[in-house]
Amino acid sequence: MIVDALANWERYRALNPRFAAAFEFLSKAGSQALEPAEHGSQNSLRVPIQGDAVFALVQRYRPKAMEDAFWEAHRRFIDVQFVVQGAELMLWAPLASMTTVNAYDEVRDFTKLAPSGCDETSRSLRVAAGMFAIFMPDDAHAPGIAIDDATGDVKKIVVKVAV
Repeated sequence: MIVDALANWERYRALNPRFAAAFEFLSKAGSQALEPAEHGSQNSLRVPIQGDAVFALVQRYRPKAMEDAFWEAHRRFIDVQFVVQGAELMLWAPLASMTTVNAYDEVRDFTKLAPSGCDETSRSLRVAAGMFAIFMPDDAHAPGIAIDDATGDVKKIVVKVAV
């Protein structure tokens, strides 16, 4: 897991050959009129960057209460979660410290998780506008959590980067 300001993205270029395309897209995203269409309770728009190997999900939502948060992990994609507007909490823990709640969904590349016993390894991260978090396949994470009762809407772009 990595958390940093978008201005520092070049530091992470060598971690994956597709990161350059992902971060170049994010660097230009602020000047583009990318707005999600409404889909149920969460707004989302899929934008291809490099076909199915790198694509963005533009989201707008109200962060959830901590008690409504859930842990997840992915196998085929790295998440680069960039907050465009607002701020939220994201939780992180090593995948090895989790128990599977739902079987891995291959189509959605998604596993719902729960902490195993006393979880002293998890961390709470405050990610504000202009910052990103990178979650690798061995990083369990719970994003989209309200910082407090006054937390407003968040606009976030999640770039999915094939491993």
